[in-house]
Amino acid sequence: MADFTFGWEFWIDTNDKMVYCSPSCERITGYKSEEFINNPMLLLNIIYPEDLKIFIRQKYMEAKAKEVNHGIQYRIITKNGDTRWISHECCPIYNVTGEFIGNRGSNKDITRRKKTEQLLRMSNQKYKLLSENISDGFLFIEIMNLSMSTKLYRIFWDMKKRTQWFKNNTFNFT
Repeated sequence: MADFTFGWEFWIDTNDKMVYCSPSCERITGYKSEEFINNPMLLLNIIYPEDLKIFIRQKYMEAKAKEVNHGIQYRIITKNGDTRWISHECCPIYNVTGEFIGNRGSNKDITRRKKTEQLLRMSNQKYKLLSENISDGFLFIEIMNLSMSTKLYRIFWDMKKRTQWFKNNTFNFT
């Protein structure tokens, strides 16, 4: 059943040997499942160097806890050199007598989501810069709601104060 999952499923025993690795790892990493099984260091070797600490810390936490299912996100470098984002969840495995026998991991490629999030952050930053530095005012009118840029609010507020000042201070030019 696990051979047909979309996500990359694996089982690592108490000696850090990969006992099982689903074929979908090849779609995500470019490496075949046999390569992960035959090379226990391959999983660590493909993790983006800056993210390796995140993965190792999670692995340490998993070893200390009885039930862990906290997800982390980290980058990997695929066989052809591309960078991909991984959503990783892991939980301990126990045999029928309650003895710890390893961890079951589930990895999902979230690269497209991460790219979309980055584009959204950039778009929001551009909008914020634009709305804070625009010299002309603009309004967004929504049903039953009126919102305006900070600059436009200041313009209207200044006009209101000036109008009030002129009303309170009459001039006689005769």
